[in-house]
Amino acid sequence: MKNVSKKNVNEEKDDNKIIDEKNVNDKKGNKKKVIKIILIIVIGLIGVVTSYLLTKFQDITIELGAKEIHVEEFIKYGTNKGVSVDLSGVNFKKVGEYNVPLKYLFIEYHKKVIIVDTTPPKLETQNLFESLNYEIDVNDFIVDVTDESEYELSYEGNYDKTNYGEYKIKVIAKDKYNNKTVKDNTIFISWVKKEYSIEMGNILKREDLVHDKKDIDTIKQSDIDNINNSNEGMYSLKSIKNDMEVEVKIEKTKDVTPPELILKNVTIYKGRKVNSVNDFVSKAKDKVSKVSLNLLTEINYNKLGEQKISIEASDENGNKITKEATLKIVEDKDGPKISGVSKLTVNKNTKIDYRKGVSSYDTNYGNCDFSVDSSGVDVTKHGTYYAIYTSSDKLGNKTTVKRVISVNHDQSDTNELVNKTASSLSSNAEAIRDYVRTIKYSTNNGGSDPTWYGLTNRSGNCIVHAYVFNALLKAKGYSSKIIWTTDKTHYWNMVYLNGKWVHMDATPTSRHNKISIMNDEQRYANLQGRDWDRSAWPQAE
Repeated sequence: MKNVSKKNVNEEKDDNKIIDEKNVNDKKGNKKKVIKIILIIVIGLIGVVTSYLLTKFQDITIELGAKEIHVEEFIKYGTNKGVSVDLSGVNFKKVGEYNVPLKYLFIEYHKKVIIVDTTPPKLETQNLFESLNYEIDVNDFIVDVTDESEYELSYEGNYDKTNYGEYKIKVIAKDKYNNKTVKDNTIFISWVKKEYSIEMGNILKREDLVHDKKDIDTIKQSDIDNINNSNEGMYSLKSIKNDMEVEVKIEKTKDVTPPELILKNVTIYKGRKVNSVNDFVSKAKDKVSKVSLNLLTEINYNKLGEQKISIEASDENGNKITKEATLKIVEDKDGPKISGVSKLTVNKNTKIDYRKGVSSYDTNYGNCDFSVDSSGVDVTKHGTYYAIYTSSDKLGNKTTVKRVISVNHDQSDTNELVNKTASSLSSNAEAIRDYVRTIKYSTNNGGSDPTWYGLTNRSGNCIVHAYVFNALLKAKGYSSKIIWTTDKTHYWNMVYLNGKWVHMDATPTSRHNKISIMNDEQRYANLQGRDWDRSAWPQAE
């Protein structure tokens, strides 16, 4: 028992020793960790300080037109990690110095971005082939020119615009910062074009190649004919003038021009159809080959109103053109059109052919018959009448037209009118004359029957007044004659009153109504120097 107890004591001692050693080791380990953390922090601080001390920034210079700037460009030496830059104040399109803020480790720096322009303009030019008296325009040389800043174009060199020849010209592009690009070019003053292009199907002419038509004889017509009769390709011919020879290059290109296509709109009646695509075509022509037409739209014949119709024209070289026309489908509600029913004027007792020159046509059904009702026309009596023309189409659409039929008067009508008028008048010659003066003056001479014209139209010139006065006087039993000046510029009457002939004028104008009844002397004075053939009429004393 005692031995056992002693053992336990020893074991307890050993266990305690182990625990003590463990605690000591734990304390040593913790101490090492702390030291390690401290070392890491110290090293980090040393790195930061070192990085800060070893990182320096610089101003940068860039060319005008640069698209962007990278932060690395500001680092003179050191790191770019954690460095930020604000470029919002930089105008990349303008030369100048711009302050730029940078941040690093919460510290702000200010550096400059300097924008400069040291790049000359990009310039692409061409030689010129011109005619006599060409005035140089530097822009004619330019194919392309670009620069980030404003630039000016100029040229150096002399040339004689009045003489054919080759002249050297320097074309200069200089920007506002004196950066300059120079290109050597040539002007060739010629009577003929150096190059010319013509498409198959077009006809080449000598005048197409010269600057002035007077120089067409410098080119042989046979050379032109050969090219016109050839296929596409490159050709050349020579033009000779004043012992100078110029080669003209001519390119004959493939036909790439579509046919010429002109369409027209079409209107049809419901129930009808177009005959073919040609109904829509006014013109379809190609310079080189035949033209094919194709109707691209399916027509809806049941749809009233308008619909667009697409039509394609193509030539044998595959060139195509498409255009639109309008097809309008309408209901037939219109009657035929009756033609040839203008006013008809006939003499009394004339037999009228009412159908002569008259026709009736319907746009849907073509020629149609018509009827004439002439029951209201009396050709035995002067007057204005109407003949009624009627025509219908197959749908029953009817057209009715009135035709004016004018029956001319004859002498009996004139006599009847004169007698009727005279019966209402006094027998006094001056009173009859005063009545005639109520007929207004106009320039119309009354045509073939001035008396009828004056009494029915109530107007006319001196001839009308003289004829009416003469007829009314005779109806009242007077002897009367119509008289006129030698130059026929005025007409009036001679009337036999109280046993002698006197002059009386029925013209209602102030010049001729001053004296009521005149002798020859008074009449002559009133006519202001005009006279009449005194041997042809009686003397008025």
